[in-house]
Amino acid sequence: MNYAEDRLDRRSRRTSVRNVHGDIAVDLQRAEDTFERLRGTSTPTVSAELRSAHELAGKALRDKGANAEATRHFGLAWKFAREGEDEWAAVGDYAQMCELAGYPEIGALALLFCHSGGRLAGLADAESDLQADPTIACYIAFPPMNTVINKILDSFESFSDQIQTIGILTTASDVLGALSISHKGQKGDAGDQLKRMRDFIMRQDQSPVEVPCVLQFWDGEGNSSRSMPPVIQLLLLKLLFSSPFGGPFLELACLSMAFLPLHFPTVGPVGRMMARNYKSHWAYYVFIRYLILGEKIKKHRLAADKALIRHRPVWDTVLVNSDGISCDKMQCRLSDHCRRVLNELSTDGKGSSVTISAPALAIAPLYVIGDSHVLSLAWQTIKIGHSRRILIPYPATGLKAWHVRQSTKFFTHSNLHTVLRRLPFTNTDKRRTIILSAGEVGLTMSDDRLKTLLSDVSSLKIDCREGIGGSLIQGYYNDCSDAVTRTVEEYLNAVASLAEQYTIQILIMPVAPHAYRSEKNGKSTGRAARRQTTHLFNQTLRHELLSPGKKKYDYIFLLDYEEFLHEDDANSPTGYVLNRAYNADFTHV
Repeated sequence: MNYAEDRLDRRSRRTSVRNVHGDIAVDLQRAEDTFERLRGTSTPTVSAELRSAHELAGKALRDKGANAEATRHFGLAWKFAREGEDEWAAVGDYAQMCELAGYPEIGALALLFCHSGGRLAGLADAESDLQADPTIACYIAFPPMNTVINKILDSFESFSDQIQTIGILTTASDVLGALSISHKGQKGDAGDQLKRMRDFIMRQDQSPVEVPCVLQFWDGEGNSSRSMPPVIQLLLLKLLFSSPFGGPFLELACLSMAFLPLHFPTVGPVGRMMARNYKSHWAYYVFIRYLILGEKIKKHRLAADKALIRHRPVWDTVLVNSDGISCDKMQCRLSDHCRRVLNELSTDGKGSSVTISAPALAIAPLYVIGDSHVLSLAWQTIKIGHSRRILIPYPATGLKAWHVRQSTKFFTHSNLHTVLRRLPFTNTDKRRTIILSAGEVGLTMSDDRLKTLLSDVSSLKIDCREGIGGSLIQGYYNDCSDAVTRTVEEYLNAVASLAEQYTIQILIMPVAPHAYRSEKNGKSTGRAARRQTTHLFNQTLRHELLSPGKKKYDYIFLLDYEEFLHEDDANSPTGYVLNRAYNADFTHV
């Protein structure tokens, strides 16, 4: 369930004469050879081999940007998995691939399907499912219209109706206080802690909100057929929170954050273990926890920092006062949206025309698309002129500036185009507006000598915050300015093509400054280089888009707010770090 580690594993198996494209071809051939060799046989050992072969094909197709085809193979791997831990690992891989392919709602339904007793293990049809042709595309692995799926969708509607009619009086600050008391050592087992938190949240005169059992994914002692492993719970939280539909998905994500920290406190041995074993999933959990609950701020700090623009906890926006963000139930139902998407994807394997349903919000939506930094703005309300807009996240996980180029063959590029195709139109839309974050850069190379030295150009596609290049690159480019300039130019040219292709106006987010970090752990040199690179990238963006006489990019504009995030720091090579008031998790604003 970690695509970055999958790619590192492929590199570790590489011979010196192959590049990344050769690796993918070899892996696909290995998978196809296995399909052909085992065709027509059926034993537990064969099923295990077939699952591994489908996983290998899925990873290879994902890394060449064939997302629909990759999703199909991860779905088949789920069918060949054994019941138990193997099945959860397989459905987790499938759900994550659905997200990487631009369909997070399908991934969320798959996890809840398994949680609610739905099973695919052992259902593989040796004659129909062993098709080795990698060009076959299919996003849907589970029965799209069976009783389990219907029960899940009906439960979402029942839960959301209660949130909208009864509401929850407990604020995010109240929840943080209750969690603090719990972490200080309240007696009782996990079940007792969950019950106390449930009673605390639902304390009100009227009938409390009842969460259907099939949706209580945080409760291992509940009435569902199968409890979710910890890492699957974290993945589901991410899919629910970042789904561009919002509604019941978002409401459940927010409510779950009162219970998940009881199992997964961010400090202590559990947090360290999760961070070590599931780095990316844990990082998302910590970040989303902060976004939903915020932090307790003392009154004197609020008075001193009242000039700062503060992030409103999403809990308070969604559960306590949903004015403007709640959907009109008569116009926009999650169950209707999901059933439509499941039906269309079942008949159109490529999903070429499957849009998301336009949310019927009291405030007009503004979609924020790109890497994980789009979540910093998720579900916040902003004012543009005399009108308000609600910021709806639609992540394209792992997106780098380099990947926006038309020639890129990678899942992030394909995902970005799927996301843009899925954006809804309204009757008044002439040119829709989006916010784009791709503040991860790669080097644009033209020198054959450097390409020879670095046989795998994909190794140059690195995070702007990770610095540009190592000692070899630093020796070739005196100060990396040429590399950054070329990358920004290619990035902007590619974004201009997107604006034309999808009839959109694009507001580009700058790269957030680095937060202050201690220099005691031996990483100060790398951090200094990353700060300089980030500074240079933002300067170049500003120069290309705002300077008089520069090339004009139609329908592309820079959101030039980055300098307002600075806090002076004499020890930083740039003279500043991220203002501590805006620091969420030392990576995101």
